[in-house]
Amino acid sequence: MKKLVAFISFLYIGIFTFGQKITVTETQKPIDGTNRPGYLTTVQLEKKFVEKVVKESVKDFGKIDKEGQTFYILEAKVPTISSNPIKLIFTLESAGASGTTIWMAFDLTNAFVSGSHAKNLDASTLVKDIAKKCYTTSYQEDIKAAEDALSDASKDHEKTLKQSESLQHDLEKNTEKKADLEKALEENKQQKVDLENQVVQNKKDQEAATEKVEKMKKALELQKQKLNNIQ
Repeated sequence: MKKLVAFISFLYIGIFTFGQKITVTETQKPIDGTNRPGYLTTVQLEKKFVEKVVKESVKDFGKIDKEGQTFYILEAKVPTISSNPIKLIFTLESAGASGTTIWMAFDLTNAFVSGSHAKNLDASTLVKDIAKKCYTTSYQEDIKAAEDALSDASKDHEKTLKQSESLQHDLEKNTEKKADLEKALEENKQQKVDLENQVVQNKKDQEAATEKVEKMKKALELQKQKLNNIQ
């Protein structure tokens, strides 16, 4: 049942987010008391989930540290941005009921990558790719949940079909048993009539036998009298 609910939720979220255009804008945020240029995008996914995906996306760059609500990779190796280690900074903030903003900055020590920097497009693309991965991972998980729900629904359907066959078989057996019982009942009724007739005949036979016995007694007495009358 839970998987079915997840499947329905997947359909609802899919309708809501399908065709979402990912937009990355350059925005400054205060870091260590100073506004720093970075790249901001918003995804329509919960913050906890987005944090998991973002960390997974940048884990190969280096060790992730956190200070307050800000994440750092102090010696980040990001080949698309620089051949030398850089300081990668990112923050995640809830946006609305189920959205999350991803802000990421690239500190080259002597400068931050921004609109005027040669790596501006690469930085924007990296952030956009991370946002895409958030959606892709979410959809993959939803698809897996939908597949599991479909599998469970198919099993339930197969179970109901087998149950239907079993119930139909039981119904047929019940009908046959009813017919047998009705036949037995009719036979029982006829047997009762036969027994009642036999009881009536038995009474007649008893009366006839009693009458015959009385006649035999009288005949026997008559023969005894004849024997006694011989002189």
